Amino acid sequence: MANPVPLLISLYSFAKQRKHDLSASLSNKNLADIGYILENSAHSGFTGQSITNLLLSIVYLHGTWKDMQEVRLDQLLLDAIQRNATQFSAQGIANTLWALAHLSFTWESLQEQQLARSLQQAIQRNITYFNSQDVANTLWALAQLGLTWQDMQRMQLDQPVLEAIRRNVTAFKAQDLTNTLRALAQFGFSWHDLQQQQITQPLLTAIHHNAAWFNHRHTTNALWALAQLGLSWQAIKQRHMDQLLVNAIARGITEISPIGTGYTLWALARFDLTWHDIQAMQLDQALLAAIHHNATRLSPQGIANTIWALAQFGFSWQAIQQAQLAQPLMDVISHNAAKFNRETIVQLQQTAFWPQLPLPTVKELFATVLAQPTKLPLTASHKTIFKPTLAALNPHRLFTRSAGLLSDANPAANDRKTKQFTH
Repeated sequence: MANPVPLLISLYSFAKQRKHDLSASLSNKNLADIGYILENSAHSGFTGQSITNLLLSIVYLHGTWKDMQEVRLDQLLLDAIQRNATQFSAQGIANTLWALAHLSFTWESLQEQQLARSLQQAIQRNITYFNSQDVANTLWALAQLGLTWQDMQRMQLDQPVLEAIRRNVTAFKAQDLTNTLRALAQFGFSWHDLQQQQITQPLLTAIHHNAAWFNHRHTTNALWALAQLGLSWQAIKQRHMDQLLVNAIARGITEISPIGTGYTLWALARFDLTWHDIQAMQLDQALLAAIHHNATRLSPQGIANTIWALAQFGFSWQAIQQAQLAQPLMDVISHNAAKFNRETIVQLQQTAFWPQLPLPTVKELFATVLAQPTKLPLTASHKTIFKPTLAALNPHRLFTRSAGLLSDANPAANDRKTKQFTH
């Protein structure tokens, strides 16, 4: 059996150079190389770090699980993960989970592939050795895989995870901090829950330490997490975070993405801020400009979040027209009408000015969607705006590329070059 590690080193190096290139994709040569590597992955030189780097290479080149299925490499890849799971280091398990989350697996699908137990054991074995980035990447991945805190308790990962946060929080950088906050919110924590676990003060200290370095993604994640954790703006002011967050919003607003625009507005509205409050912060014109700039690229969830937030801020339909937002918003609703799900439709319909929108064809389509039987309960979309269960929706397409807000976890920042390959 040939040693596949030299080819893997070459592929991984190539993929790392292309990971920020949105036009990058898996070529036929890349797929052939992956096939050769997997066919020889039982070689003694192929280790836990090797399978991690292979997964990262696929993600960096914007590969999908469907790509692996189409060339019949999916089972070989799963077998290689299973075979090497006992060798994962702290960095290795964190980055492997990160890659699997980016391939849009769910924990349920990992259980079906009989991988979940091995991955859980690798976390338990390594968590005491996690550094700050390992903690953040693992939490981000587990949240994206769809685990709740109740799941973590059943897996006996709850206390080890909390201890890992306490141990590493002073070393958190902006990205580590905001991904950790977001994961805790996705797990279903409230701020009160975190107080009971005695980690709120260290997290507050970390926010104060890192807020000046927030980019627009960090800011959006932090705002969403704090709102989802149940903090009001008054509570944020009492903790002296208000001006830090306002400054961060102002600093990054010109670069904010469409998805970031929707979630930032949603969070500010959840803080019970009025438009007068936004004006007093001198953020009003910048936020309106961001909506104008991103309106045509908003997703259905982004549209629903934006319109819901404007209604919560106190905008009437006439005020939206005066702000010259009415036509762009109606155009993007019409363009994406067929992509709205029940939840986003209900969120739109709950806004006070929805009856005034002159969109009869869209409203007829929405009525048809809502009339269809469903076994799923209707819930307010602001409770579930980050949905990590993409794979469950379509077992044949286990990957959806992460939008900007969702992709800030980055194992490359955690490379320990002396440990990249062990052979």
